[in-house]
Amino acid sequence: LQELEHPNIVKLFGSGQHSGFLYYAMELVDGCSLEDELFRRRRFQWQEVCRIGIDLCRALKLAHDHGVIHRDIKPANLLWSKDEQVKLSDFGIARLFGNTGFQSKSMLKLLQMQRFSQPESVCKYAPDTPPEFDQIILQLLEKEPEKRFPNALLVARRMEAMQRALSLKSENEQAFPPQANMTSGFEIHP
Repeated sequence: LQELEHPNIVKLFGSGQHSGFLYYAMELVDGCSLEDELFRRRRFQWQEVCRIGIDLCRALKLAHDHGVIHRDIKPANLLWSKDEQVKLSDFGIARLFGNTGFQSKSMLKLLQMQRFSQPESVCKYAPDTPPEFDQIILQLLEKEPEKRFPNALLVARRMEAMQRALSLKSENEQAFPPQANMTSGFEIHP
């Protein structure tokens, strides 16, 4: 983990044992977690979510290239700095140091939901979300692994392509607004 140099990954400086106590030293992120932001009822716009997703995918790609798999991506492990940058933290470090943090009742419920329930469309809760982004999210949540994206880099590229396409569409609509019916008021005689 000390080799993971990326602006969206919390840096691990070192770890060890002193007087029978295990310790690790990590970069201090001045801010809070995305879980805290959501608890405060912060509503992220789809554009922000897309930017966060792209940053995380790029960070995960670097980690995967180094043989490191996070295994616990959740809002509590995504730190949100005061300059609104996301930083991925807790690459299983808590588990390495003896803290599992899971409760059997909630874990059983989570596993049941993972196995049997279908995710709802993001558009149900955030109607301004583009259908293209909703499809990306639903593909990420597919039950069958072969239907999901094969790696984080492809997810990032898909979101970037979606951003560009939606930006071009918006620019075109501004440059060429829908015209009024051009035939109204005219009559054509043979």
